[in-house]
Amino acid sequence: MAEPSNNVRRALRGHLGHLLELNDKVHEICSAGGSSSVRFNYLHCLDGEMRDDIVRSLEDFRQEVN
Repeated sequence: MAEPSNNVRRALRGHLGHLLELNDKVHEICSAGGSSSVRFNYLHCLDGEMRDDIVRSLEDFRQEVN
């Protein structure tokens, strides 16, 4: 498989950054205990270990891109 171009690497790094930010936001929403908002009832909140695995996988992929 050919090496990705610098433009592709830059785009991937940007997308990975956004995914990590979204992951943090979902975690914040799920951790907002005591909220009675209906939308929280529809979220599947990951436990700490699953969340850590996702972050680790995204960080590993970012290292490969770099």
